Amino acid sequence: MSAADLKGIADDILDAAIQALDTIPVSAPGLEGAPERAFVSPAEGSIDCCDDGQLTVFIDSIADAPLAPGLGQGRLQAGKKIHVAAVVTIARCVPDNRGLMVEIADPPLAADLEAIATQTYADIWALENCLYGLWQSGDLFTLCGEVFFERARPFLEGGCAGWRLIVRFTLDGYQCVPST
Repeated sequence: MSAADLKGIADDILDAAIQALDTIPVSAPGLEGAPERAFVSPAEGSIDCCDDGQLTVFIDSIADAPLAPGLGQGRLQAGKKIHVAAVVTIARCVPDNRGLMVEIADPPLAADLEAIATQTYADIWALENCLYGLWQSGDLFTLCGEVFFERARPFLEGGCAGWRLIVRFTLDGYQCVPST
């Protein structure tokens, strides 16, 4: 492991999420694949979903899970597991009541909300199933120990609708070597 591995894992998750979303038009013609705007973010940021949407991945938290202490080389040692939570956010634009892709000034039409629900449900279903399949096949989370698909939560905020999928995994740390 190295200091750059965490960003590398986030990059791998983003690439896998793009791949997952690009399966949607194949299985559901008329729906969109991955948005052009896709990136690893340093933190949860504002959602810019105009035009075709936005896909982001960011590391949400890093926490230690302590293990039972043991005796090693004559001294008490406590082990730990490092738990990392990554958030995959897919956002799509909700048309306003005139069918325009802008910030919502008036409540959107029910038909517009149903249309965006069709897209966003396809988005989360592709992400959940494809990311899990890539993990099961050994093509994703290769540096990780345990992997937990914790939850996916929908959101509707501003002119955007979508999902946030949280995936938690364990990582080994790396040995710090001071520079000389």
